[in-house]
Amino acid sequence: MKRTGGSEAPPVKGLIVPQSAHFAAYQRRCARITEHGAYARVLYPKKISMTRGNTETVKAALTLNRSLPPERILQSTSATAAPAIVVSCVVDARLRSSTYTFAIDDRTWQEKSFLETDTAHWEWYVGPKIGGDQKLSLDVRPIVSVRRSNEPEEAARPEEASIETYAIDVKVQVPWTERPAELMSRLADTFKVAQGLVETLTGLITALVALAAVLGFKRAKAARAAGQAIES
Repeated sequence: MKRTGGSEAPPVKGLIVPQSAHFAAYQRRCARITEHGAYARVLYPKKISMTRGNTETVKAALTLNRSLPPERILQSTSATAAPAIVVSCVVDARLRSSTYTFAIDDRTWQEKSFLETDTAHWEWYVGPKIGGDQKLSLDVRPIVSVRRSNEPEEAARPEEASIETYAIDVKVQVPWTERPAELMSRLADTFKVAQGLVETLTGLITALVALAAVLGFKRAKAARAAGQAIES
């Protein structure tokens, strides 16, 4: 509808425009998946190499298209696919680790939907703190009960929501420039305190050692001066 003169009419308040011509069909598919469940594969990196001081992107996906190779979907040669599980149209995922071992930009559940896609994608920015062999945990909450692809199909109930966890092996390298900070992280992990507290205590101890050295030097100097005065 246009105004006289060819200019477009203003949008109608409250009018919701469909995202695509097939939006109604997508809604029906989504309702069908939620009611009966659908088989999907969890894709994630089985092994990752990281360097302390750098931030890496960790990607994961959940796909209804089980024919595509995981390397193609995640664009990573280390990607692997877990056995198929049964999911709802809405799914959640999160990345977990000890806060002493990794810094993760978002540790909360992130919700995705299969409304207009066959593949749900997640990504996190991760900074390793401690070197050596470490682990990250990928949690996927498929909303409906987990059922392996070789089990008989039955109606899935949302109240049976369960969590599947997948381990990601991480090998962390520590450059020599990061070793003092990595030591602080290790001490914080050992004593289960905030790294800032460890750094504060370490700084205090260093200052006390330096003060003791200065006082010892002054006492030795005073003693030498006293001895020279007696001799003279």
